[in-house]
Amino acid sequence: MEKNYDAILNQMDLFRGIETLQIPRLLNCLSTGTNTFQKNEFIFSLHQTIKKIGIMLSGKAQIVQDDFLGNRTILSDLQSGDLFGESFAFSQMPISSFSVMAITDCTVLFIDPDKLATPCFTGCDFHHTLIQNMLKIVSLKNIQLTEKIEVLSKRSLREKILSYLSLMSAKYSCFEFSIPFDRQALADYLCADRSALSAELSRLKREGYLDYHKNQFVLHYHKNE
Repeated sequence: MEKNYDAILNQMDLFRGIETLQIPRLLNCLSTGTNTFQKNEFIFSLHQTIKKIGIMLSGKAQIVQDDFLGNRTILSDLQSGDLFGESFAFSQMPISSFSVMAITDCTVLFIDPDKLATPCFTGCDFHHTLIQNMLKIVSLKNIQLTEKIEVLSKRSLREKILSYLSLMSAKYSCFEFSIPFDRQALADYLCADRSALSAELSRLKREGYLDYHKNQFVLHYHKNE
């Protein structure tokens, strides 16, 4: 890699418990390579066979699903240090059901899933730690997917908004927090119309359930229906 991304890699859950000096050796073991992508360029495209796992080194991207009517749903927001594509890469499914699109210029590190899952012939003493870390990451992502299903299962847009913001509040252990989406992205995440989302947020604010400015929110749990 031309640029030094050690600080980002050191903070990743994938490399937790592995000494900083061992990471370059580990990356060499996994046959890595980096690519740069421009804003609005697809990192993984719909129906592409995914044979590698991505790590965001810089910039931002989104995992999205588009239906045949052109409606977009945001499945996840990706930032520096985030891992993506591992489920399809490990499952060896020939067709993916989502796309990964750069929303800013970004750099991605790719790793070989087969070499990650199988200890190398040199017997790296840190390889088993890497496998354990990957299992934890996959488990946590399954929990996050379950949480999103819980949000989207709510009957009304109001309930979806409050459910999502409650999860974010619990994540930060604080009633005041920021979310990773602008209004359009939040609407896509909640599978809602942007104008309807804005109108419902305004009503919730007037009724005292919450306050907000752009992507900063404050929840007021003392209010009751």
